[in-house]
Amino acid sequence: MVRLAIIVFFCLPFSGFAEPTWFNGTIVTKDHKVMNGDVFVHPSFEVIILRLKDSVLVLPAYKIASCHYYNTETGINARIIAITDYSLNRPVSKLFEVVVKGNVDVLRRPKFSSIQTHDPRDFDYYTYSNFSIHSLFSFRNSVFPNMLEKQRNKLSAYMVANHLNPNNEGDAILLIQFYNKVIRSEESELITARR
Repeated sequence: MVRLAIIVFFCLPFSGFAEPTWFNGTIVTKDHKVMNGDVFVHPSFEVIILRLKDSVLVLPAYKIASCHYYNTETGINARIIAITDYSLNRPVSKLFEVVVKGNVDVLRRPKFSSIQTHDPRDFDYYTYSNFSIHSLFSFRNSVFPNMLEKQRNKLSAYMVANHLNPNNEGDAILLIQFYNKVIRSEESELITARR
């Protein structure tokens, strides 16, 4: 762990992050520990650095469940999650920012590890549902058919009314947001009907 901290801090100036931006936040580890302090997310190293009053911790992605912080630069409450891919020869954990939360999540990661950016075009986007992650490019073939199976009439009407194309990433995100809203609404109606 100490070696990783040394590597991260020596590499930061060379990776385009001369001055890391720290945000007050909370980290929840995989073993359910909750830690509060200043956080710096470094997705290219798959670590979150937590600065406490008297120490600095470097937490690799495989130890993190989630991280929440308020980004004062963008005015957004950011949520970072770690997802482990078991399909490779060994498990690999990566950090993703949650953009849309719901039955189908939309996640993103910076395309370039050497720059810190807030431009939406500088990110790769993914969908995440049922413990499966897919590039947003494959949305129409990977996630959309399952969504249509559950909500064909409402999704089709929404697509036609708003001229949406599931092959377009921006439109795909709008479809996911609408789908999540419909699912939440139906779940609320079920709960209300049971009372």
